Amino acid sequence: MAKENVEKKPICEMIDKDLHAWKDVGRMIEALKDPKRTLQMDGREFKFNGKDISEAGKWMVDAYWKQDFGKMGWIFAATMDKELGPGPAPGPKPGPQPCPFLVEATEFAVGFLKGAKVGDFEKEGKEIYHCLEREKGADKIFAEVEKEWKESFEKKDLKLGIHGLDESVRFIVDMALETDEEKKPLCAVIDQDREAWKDVKEMVAALKDPRRTLQADKEGHLMFNGKDISEAGKWMAESLMKKDFGKLGWLFAATMDKELHPDPSPHPRPHPDEHEVMKFAAEFAQGFLKGGKVGDFEIRDLYECLEHEPTADKIFEATLHEWEWAAKKKDAELGLKGLYDSMKFIGDMALERDQEKKPVCMAIDKTEEQWADMKKVAELMKDEKTRLGFKDGKWFFNGKDISESIEKMAKPFFEKKFGLVGFIFAETLDKEVHQDAEQFLY
Repeated sequence: MAKENVEKKPICEMIDKDLHAWKDVGRMIEALKDPKRTLQMDGREFKFNGKDISEAGKWMVDAYWKQDFGKMGWIFAATMDKELGPGPAPGPKPGPQPCPFLVEATEFAVGFLKGAKVGDFEKEGKEIYHCLEREKGADKIFAEVEKEWKESFEKKDLKLGIHGLDESVRFIVDMALETDEEKKPLCAVIDQDREAWKDVKEMVAALKDPRRTLQADKEGHLMFNGKDISEAGKWMAESLMKKDFGKLGWLFAATMDKELHPDPSPHPRPHPDEHEVMKFAAEFAQGFLKGGKVGDFEIRDLYECLEHEPTADKIFEATLHEWEWAAKKKDAELGLKGLYDSMKFIGDMALERDQEKKPVCMAIDKTEEQWADMKKVAELMKDEKTRLGFKDGKWFFNGKDISESIEKMAKPFFEKKFGLVGFIFAETLDKEVHQDAEQFLY
């Protein structure tokens, strides 16, 4: 990757840093060339630089089988760097290889901080890991949190899971606020502008309020800020069982953030060119409604609907984040959640009523006949056998393989052509509804 072309210009300028930035990699290469220090098997021990790194090797293998090559690369480099010494900045705890619980805690922290809109620290994962090394007892705190989550899942004890979620927020806050003897932050990499932490402060305030905190209602629903977040809870549980702590942290923070910031009652919003999410939402709606044979609508009319719709654009913003994360992590299941949320966005936009029970979006308040196909789609979505799903690497709807159509949505998504994304999605669903009817007739 670092090879140069004929004109001696770096092919990959993005990583053409100053030589000082590459000094640790240089030391790794020197060690790998040395027969006594290189990677090698010594009996049943996997060694590097004369040290046993078998435990880290197991984590690399685990990451490989999960196709999480980012995690695999990070563990490999961090392990070699640690074994070569003289070690990271003053104060890290000793240990022969990266601590598994701190690796998971780092992933959770990076995901949570992104979901809470503090910042994207994926590139700073190594620094955050070392922050946690310097924080007394961080590994034990997160190990206990993980234990509570697992027991909650196994015993179907929602209260225990809620306590674990509460503790995970305390874990993040402790990491951010911890200081050394000179009152300097232990984790300077996330010591950002206080404005970046305002949403987390609101989360903490809500969690301390008995009426708004995470809790189970009488029907066993997971509630936060008075809203039912059970669906998000299911996705978090699934992420936990797959040990995808980055996704778990992101889902948890993004869900709380979403429920704490519903749009206030209708008020004027900026012009589409000045409000990207609103513009994208209107474009997606136009494409979806056309593909679903509801009708042809002007983007301006749909945008004006969104100006007076308190939650639809927020749902679509969450959908965009889910799709972006899914694409980045190659996580089909989170992509599936995004598709369901995109349909929820359309339904919310179409069904919302004002205080006088009049439709907020008059532009799409059409006859039942025009919504007939989408109603059939909605019915199929409720049935476990026919709903949209992902299994064995393929996408299904109404029992039919629609993988090719779903894959076609990727290109316009990355090109931000959300009208085309909506059209392909709705047209595909509509097509399968009609094919089913044709097979019945003939």
